[in-house]
Amino acid sequence: MLIKHHSGYDPTKLFQRKVNKRSLPDYYEVIKEPMALSMIKTKVAQKEYKDFSEFVRDFALVPHNAQVYNRQDSQAYVDALEVKRVLEEELKKLVDDKMITEEAATLPYLGEIPEQDPLLLEEEEEERIMPLRIDAITVRLRKKMTKKKTRMRTKKKMMMANGRRGAVLGQQQQSPSVRAV
Repeated sequence: MLIKHHSGYDPTKLFQRKVNKRSLPDYYEVIKEPMALSMIKTKVAQKEYKDFSEFVRDFALVPHNAQVYNRQDSQAYVDALEVKRVLEEELKKLVDDKMITEEAATLPYLGEIPEQDPLLLEEEEEERIMPLRIDAITVRLRKKMTKKKTRMRTKKKMMMANGRRGAVLGQQQQSPSVRAV
C-alpha cells in the first residue's frame, strides 16, 4: 500500500522500520507488540501468515501503536490515522470485489487508545516544542557526563591514594639518607 499526498508527503515513512530503542528507550515499555511495515513485508515474503486475519492484525498494529505512544497533536499520530483510514479503505475495496468477507476486513480490537491528560500536556509544553531526537541526545549526553564524572572521581581518589603513598614512600626514602649523613 503506497500512500502519498499530492505534496509528495508519505505518511507511511515513519512506520517502515521498527522503532530504535536508543532513540526512544521507553517505547518498548509502553508498546508490548511492536510492528513495522518492513516486518509485515518480511512475513509476507516468508509466507508466515496462516490466514488473512493475521496480516490484518499486524497491519492494524502499526497505526494503533503509534496512537498509543504518541500525542494526538504529533505528526506520527496524524500519520497513523491516515494509514488506518487507507487500510480500512483498501479492505473495503476487497470486500466490495468479493475477495474477502466483511469479517476478514474488520480491524481487530487491539486495546484502548489512551486519552490525553490536559494537565500533563501543559506540563510537557516545552517537550512538545522540542523534537524527540533532541530529548534522546540530551539523555545520552547526561549519561556520558555522569560516566565522565565517575571516572574523574575515581582518578582523583587514585591520585589522592597515590599521593599519600608517594609521601610515605618519599619519607621512607629520605630516612636512610638522613641517617647516612
